[in-house]
Amino acid sequence: MKIGIIGCGRAAKSLTSALINAKYKVVSVSDRSYKKAEKFANLFGVSDYSDDNQRVIDSSDLIFICTQDSSIERVCNEIKPGPEKKTVHISGSTGTGVFKNKEYGVMHPISSFTDSIHDLSGVTFGIMGTPKTVLALKKIVKNINGKFILIPEEDAPLYHATCCIAANYAVTLMNASCSIWEKWGYSKDEAKNALLPLLEAVVDNMKKQDIGKCLTGPIARNDTATIEKHQKAISENNDEYTRLYNIMGEETVKFALENKYITEQEAHNLNRKFKKET
Repeated sequence: MKIGIIGCGRAAKSLTSALINAKYKVVSVSDRSYKKAEKFANLFGVSDYSDDNQRVIDSSDLIFICTQDSSIERVCNEIKPGPEKKTVHISGSTGTGVFKNKEYGVMHPISSFTDSIHDLSGVTFGIMGTPKTVLALKKIVKNINGKFILIPEEDAPLYHATCCIAANYAVTLMNASCSIWEKWGYSKDEAKNALLPLLEAVVDNMKKQDIGKCLTGPIARNDTATIEKHQKAISENNDEYTRLYNIMGEETVKFALENKYITEQEAHNLNRKFKKET
C-alpha cells in the first residue's frame, strides 16, 4: 500500500514516523508551504514532495489529510480521488461529512503533539468511515502498535468533547491552581513544577486501578469543614474561581456517591454547600 500525507504539521510527523517504522511506504507529501513539505520529506526520506495536494492523491492508495481542522473541508473539496482511493483525516471533531469520494475514514489519535516525534505505540485511535477503509485503518493501527475504538459517525463531536474534557480542561484546572499561587509571589512555572508531581501521582494511580478507586480529598471523606475553608479562602482571594470550584465540587460529589465513598445523605449535604456558594 502506497501512503500519501497532506499537511506536514506536528501530528503528521509522528504519524509518518510510525508508518515508516511499521514498514509502510510513504511515497508523497504535500503542504501549502513548499519549503515545509521539502523539510518534512527530507526528514523521512520521501522523494516526492510539493505544494500540490492532487499530486499526493494521484500517487497514493491511502491518503492521510493532516491539515488543521479548519482546512480539511477545503482540501476535500479541492482534491479529486478516484473510486478506489482511500482518503482519511485525523481530526477528532470534523467527522466524515466533508468527504466527497467513495472510500473515506477518520483515524484520530487520542494524544497531544509537540514539534518532537512522539512514539504512537499504545496510543488509542478513534476510527470511523466506510467499511473497507475502516478495515484498512484497523490494520494500520495494529501494525503501528496502537489501539483503536470504533466511533459512530454521528457521535464524532461527542467523542471529541470527551477528549477535550480529559486533556484541555486539565490544563485549565492546573492554570487556575497556578494562578492562585501568584498571590504568594510564585510564578506560574514555579507553581506548576510544585503541583505536577501531584497530578502525575493521580495519573499513575488511574493507570494501576479502576478510576472509581482513585478519588482522594475532602469530598471522598465527607470533610465539610475543609470544603468550607476552601470556599471562604477562594471567595476572599480569587473569587473568579469560586464558580469553578463549586461546579467541580458538584461533579465530584456525584462521582463519590456513585463509587460509594459517601452516603446519599452526605451527598445531599455536600451539594447544598456547593449550590449555595455558586
